[in-house]
Amino acid sequence: MPKKKKGKRAAVRAPSGSIDGKRWISVPEVAAYLGVHVCTARRMVANGSIPACRLKGRKRRSIIRIDKADLDQQLEASKGPQAKT
Repeated sequence: MPKKKKGKRAAVRAPSGSIDGKRWISVPEVAAYLGVHVCTARRMVANGSIPACRLKGRKRRSIIRIDKADLDQQLEASKGPQAKT
């Protein structure tokens, strides 16, 4: 019988995708979309800059998903009024 490899277990990830007509994306996907590091995206979720939904997950870390429409709306609101030239 072959020996099992010891080490990290495969991470169980909640799927991103469309649920209830909304497009839910993960924190790494948000980071790529915004062009920032994943840690920065997590920090933005933690301080409320990005609206997010926390789902029950593993013992110490919950699963975070962000509605893409809410993210786009938040980004538009944070830009403020644009001056016309």
